[in-house]
Amino acid sequence: MAVVATALTITPLFDGTKRMTITGSVAAYEKVAVTVVGVNDVTDPHVPVLPAGLVLRLSSHCGRVEYARFPAETGDVWVADGANATCTLDLNTAAIAQLFRCAAQNDTREADVLLESGTADNLYGVARLLIRNWVQNPLDPVAGSSQLQTQIDNLTTRIEEHQHDADVEGESSFPHNNLSGRDVAGVHPTIEAGVAGAALAAHNAQATADTACLNASQAQATADAAVAVTSRIQDGLEFSQVTGASTLGQVKSLLNQIVVVLNTWRQT
Repeated sequence: MAVVATALTITPLFDGTKRMTITGSVAAYEKVAVTVVGVNDVTDPHVPVLPAGLVLRLSSHCGRVEYARFPAETGDVWVADGANATCTLDLNTAAIAQLFRCAAQNDTREADVLLESGTADNLYGVARLLIRNWVQNPLDPVAGSSQLQTQIDNLTTRIEEHQHDADVEGESSFPHNNLSGRDVAGVHPTIEAGVAGAALAAHNAQATADTACLNASQAQATADAAVAVTSRIQDGLEFSQVTGASTLGQVKSLLNQIVVVLNTWRQT
């Protein structure tokens, strides 16, 4: 016998009590083939009309936690099968994973099933459903795998799309899923321009400092020479003063001393 997929048949009673009957059994993380009986308009049996805005939800008894719903994703649509509406309900959700967190293999949880339409502002029916746990082989995980793969695909797409544009002047192409080109010139032009500006400012500052140091050395040498001259003139020993009583010989002797000193400085 062929394998039979998990299925639920939901029949709203439409007797004024907003009750439904549910046939079938489900487990956490399954994909469930759902048939909602007798909800389509079959005035024209060849063109059944699905109820507008039809939604199937599984929630906690208090209504604060939603475990699963259909439609859940963009592109989810009900399929008409005569008077019945069919869909595939995904019980592989984060809320159901949290509901059965640390639960044993034979544990079960109850959920409220609501058939409703926000478009028509109607609650068609409510029922209770027992969900059993399904602990899978950790070496061959199933629970959450499709959601995890979706997130991986989304991240991969975003990483591949985020790259520097080689068509923009001053930039070079650099796909971030391949870091081998992270140091290529032009990959991060704004950062590189800032680094180049800082390097130029540092070079200019060093050149200014070198010039100031040279000027200081020259000033020191000039000052030292001036000190040597003033010390010789002011000490009153090496160069004696000329007075009104000085003889011509004394003046000649003083001039000769000055010439000797000047020649010595010139040679050094």
